[in-house]
Amino acid sequence: MMRFLLLVALLGLAFATDEQGKPLLLVTKEVSETHITPGKPLSVKVTAVNFGQSPAFDVQISDVHPIDKQAKTNSVAKLEFNETVELEYTVTADTVGDLQLAPAEVSSQAAEGDSPRLKALSNIVR
Repeated sequence: MMRFLLLVALLGLAFATDEQGKPLLLVTKEVSETHITPGKPLSVKVTAVNFGQSPAFDVQISDVHPIDKQAKTNSVAKLEFNETVELEYTVTADTVGDLQLAPAEVSSQAAEGDSPRLKALSNIVR
């Protein structure tokens, strides 16, 4: 287990978890292209997978579009073990240069109506 957590930390993946028996969300962010071409659409995908022993409730993915700064969101009421929820959107850059993609955030509840919410951030994409 410790080797797995170390590998995850090195890869820049993020987890949201509480104690044993709770949801465990793995959050990743990826892009369709490694090089930006002005005027060519680029797909951004944020994925959350529940690897925990219990379902996660009220799972909400949020990300900020890097150009228009508008919030992009998706949510599901319940995410069972090994289920996935995704958020996908398109970015079209007008100029050549760095496109900074901040980490996406996923929040959830360990039980319906539970507080505080569990939170995790995705990896940074550059």
